[in-house]
Amino acid sequence: MNEMITATLDQDQKNGSHMGEKIFQTNNYHFAGIGHFAMDFAKLMTQGFDGVIQQAEDALAKLSKRDPEFASKRDYYKATLITQNAAKKYITRYADLANQMAANESDETRKQELSAMAENCYQIAGGVPQTFWQAVQLFNFATTLTQIEGNGHSISYGRMDQWLHPIYLADTQKTAHRKRSFLNCSKCFTSR
Repeated sequence: MNEMITATLDQDQKNGSHMGEKIFQTNNYHFAGIGHFAMDFAKLMTQGFDGVIQQAEDALAKLSKRDPEFASKRDYYKATLITQNAAKKYITRYADLANQMAANESDETRKQELSAMAENCYQIAGGVPQTFWQAVQLFNFATTLTQIEGNGHSISYGRMDQWLHPIYLADTQKTAHRKRSFLNCSKCFTSR
């Protein structure tokens, strides 16, 4: 693998990558994921995977073969569609599992929790979160998927206060029960 990657580097990159100073180091990104970035969670919370898919489909449909960057843009939009649909499928699998577990559960309280988990996962598999719990769950899935793909290091959560606060406010104004739910979500989230 190292030989394959090294073959794509020009001589300056090879020198920088392998010199004792390690001024330029590409190997970490090739073997350990990109790290040190923050996703656009606000976009995911307001558009969901379906919104991102729609944007990619629209951009792909408008793409002109006369554009000098046609091939790279086409590949990018197609890759976006593949990854976003894969994310939806991944989350839906968890929803299906929670439903199956709820159907086999004898404890009524746990059955309700599992049913709520399934409902939440079905909602966020494509749509936008409607509750704080769903927002935290979507955040968890998004970071988990990124960690699976990128070897799981140095992923910044960004300004959670900015993208979670509107969802929190809308949710807690509904009922007092939602405030208890928020506390439970917060405890689970901070202990993970």
